Amino acid sequence: MRSRFFLILLGFLCLGIDAQLASSSEERLDCTPHLPVTSSLGLVKVEVITSDGARVCSGAAIGHTLVLTAKHCMGDTALVRELDGTPHTVLLAVVSQSEDIALLKLLTPLTSYFQISEISELALMLEGYGCSEDHDTPYQRSAIMRTSKGNESYISGCVCFGDSGGPVLNDLGELVGLMIRTYDEEPYRGQYAVMVQVKPFVESLPPFFIPD
Repeated sequence: MRSRFFLILLGFLCLGIDAQLASSSEERLDCTPHLPVTSSLGLVKVEVITSDGARVCSGAAIGHTLVLTAKHCMGDTALVRELDGTPHTVLLAVVSQSEDIALLKLLTPLTSYFQISEISELALMLEGYGCSEDHDTPYQRSAIMRTSKGNESYISGCVCFGDSGGPVLNDLGELVGLMIRTYDEEPYRGQYAVMVQVKPFVESLPPFFIPD
């Protein structure tokens, strides 16, 4: 059955985002060992303005003008930046009613993007902007898929504030999921992360949003 979506029109003034990042009450986890991301097919930064201020999330490009991120990252305006800092205005967003996932449509094309795949292995790689204090340096770290429930999977891997919407990749560098939150229940709080699988969402999109 086709998923239901909300369509959100975002403002064109988001190129002017320069506000300070809102401080997070979440404890920053120790994500070592991790490596700075110097090259990525589709990792992007998603800068969002909300009524509470500005914040940073991560995102995954899946087409020349299409980016996936977490639904809870959405605000009044948004701006997407490539790894080299190139900005892209967000025209509109489609958000799932049932899952923490959103698709952003950009005004201008991105340089590169991920190919999408299903989860077929346990070893995964995470990329996101949450492990750096200033949210300017993205980091990658390894993770292991533990179990799945519906379109969500539980993985052992470090996820920090700012990683929401970041790509979860297989060993071929293909996109299999998005990081959406940490696992909040003891005794595994902070040790496990929750990701949403992207292929079912993308396959249910209207034709206008099908990746290139």
